[in-house]
Amino acid sequence: MQIGLARLCPAPIVPLGFRHSIVGAVQEFYLAARGAVGWGTMLGGFVAPAVPGNVVGGVVLVTLRNRGQLSADQDADAEATGSARV
Repeated sequence: MQIGLARLCPAPIVPLGFRHSIVGAVQEFYLAARGAVGWGTMLGGFVAPAVPGNVVGGVVLVTLRNRGQLSADQDADAEATGSARV
């Protein structure tokens, strides 16, 4: 199950035209430093959409992970005490 989720989470990156944040950042900063693209273009075209996207994506993934852990802990506690989970 976890392997499937690990493969499913990054699946929309390429089809939706996104790039890996670290690889994309290195590429964009390198191009801007060489003068191949302007700093404004790099900041507006990569950093501005990447930062909020990573924040939202990170919050969603951490929330789902914590929810799964909490559910598993509650199930284990319910089994240990013999009570039903509500």
